[in-house]
Amino acid sequence: MILIIGGEIMVYIFVGATIVIYAGIGTYVVKKTIKS
Repeated sequence: MILIIGGEIMVYIFVGATIVIYAGIGTYVVKKTIKS
């Protein structure tokens, strides 16, 4: 049970980090495109 919960938490952290990274890249590209 603990392992399953811990695994789920790791998955949520991984997914959240991935979303944040893609959002950051997307924001950077948009700002760079607007400035150009």
